[in-house]
Amino acid sequence: MAELDLINNKPRELCEVCYYHDRIGVKSKRVLGIELFYDKYQHLVQEALENDGQMTSFPKWWELRFSMSCNLACRICSPANSTKFMNELSPHKDSLPAPMAKSLGRVIDLFDQYGNLSDSNQFMKELWDHIDEVDYIELHGGEPYINKRLWEFLESLSTTDHAKRINIYSHCNLTSVTDQQIEILNRFVGGRVNVSIDAADRENEFIRYYSDWRTTEQNFPKFGHLHEGFVICIGTSVSAYQACTIDKLLIWLDEFLQRHPDLNVTWLVWPVVKPDMFRVDLVPLELRLATIERIKAIAKECFACNEYGHAKGMKYGVETLINLLSNQIQPSQEQIDSFISYTKALDKVRGQDSFTMFPT
Repeated sequence: MAELDLINNKPRELCEVCYYHDRIGVKSKRVLGIELFYDKYQHLVQEALENDGQMTSFPKWWELRFSMSCNLACRICSPANSTKFMNELSPHKDSLPAPMAKSLGRVIDLFDQYGNLSDSNQFMKELWDHIDEVDYIELHGGEPYINKRLWEFLESLSTTDHAKRINIYSHCNLTSVTDQQIEILNRFVGGRVNVSIDAADRENEFIRYYSDWRTTEQNFPKFGHLHEGFVICIGTSVSAYQACTIDKLLIWLDEFLQRHPDLNVTWLVWPVVKPDMFRVDLVPLELRLATIERIKAIAKECFACNEYGHAKGMKYGVETLINLLSNQIQPSQEQIDSFISYTKALDKVRGQDSFTMFPT
């Protein structure tokens, strides 16, 4: 069983993302989970060890993707996680590189056959049937903050005693955040909100296609109205695209936090691992090292990493970013060719030029 293999440190192919993080000195989700929750749930680990991985206990942490409905089409995402991306690429399917076309076709077929998870009354029933077992719910998308049925579920759940126990972890692309959603979240014991910002201004709009930078800046501070049981994180997915310009994001974060010094923010930097054609490894090391020097110079003097009341969380992001950019893993020629092929194809569909937006 997968869980038992992990306990015994046996490699699993599906765990490549965490393995990559560990190799380059970035704390993986698995490592962070062990640090945060092992003491609380070590009795469940013991149960698995004593019963050859067989468990009567239900999972305490549920990661749910209610829907692939999304209003963005991020370059480093997949049509499998965004209806906007799927619909954008569908008319161009025959002109896409073979791997892209094959993947897109599979996504379209699966979506036509099964639709979204939140459309399933059976799923919703089973979720309610087992809610007694749940301590943490992590919400992925698509975009969770535009899924009507998800918020109907959360509102109903928030009126029960379960809300006193359950933590809500959510991911938000900052295109739509309402006062009602903040009110609903505040009824739960706590959790975490990851707001997705991958670059500054026009570069963010380029990567997170269809996003509007002004809206991003306006919606972010709304999460400051969550109670202290919630942690607000800036989630930055770093890829080969913005590896040499990511220092611009730190400059913006510094300016933003000076305007909102009471906002308690941690910076979580996540290397893009899958597909491997997006990894920062593709960018020549000397260019990444030059970016690191700029980042260090900014971090040494900036408000966000020094005077800011939650500077520790910002420094964590800087340290992670430096570890990521300084890794010396060599990319394969296949990765490089795939990146170039994909980028040219998407640039053609969108009438864009990645190499003008991100010159090296």
